[in-house]
Amino acid sequence: MLVGLILLAAVGAMIALSVRADRRFRAIDRLPMQWTLTGAVNWHAPRAVALAFTPVLGTMLNWSWARWLCGCRRAPGRRGW
Repeated sequence: MLVGLILLAAVGAMIALSVRADRRFRAIDRLPMQWTLTGAVNWHAPRAVALAFTPVLGTMLNWSWARWLCGCRRAPGRRGW
């Protein structure tokens, strides 16, 4: 239950930050997605795709982490983690 609430809070925060960034970057059509070590931009993505990338990736990673945490079972007789 606690893991699920933490997951929802993290996803909600990522979505809120993406919405805030969307308002801030409204004048920019495409946002940089990857840079070289020298600082040159390798490629751009449309603003909606770029800002949706973080919440989607974060949700997938948090979901897999939550599944792993909820799937862990303590050995019989073992207390705590």
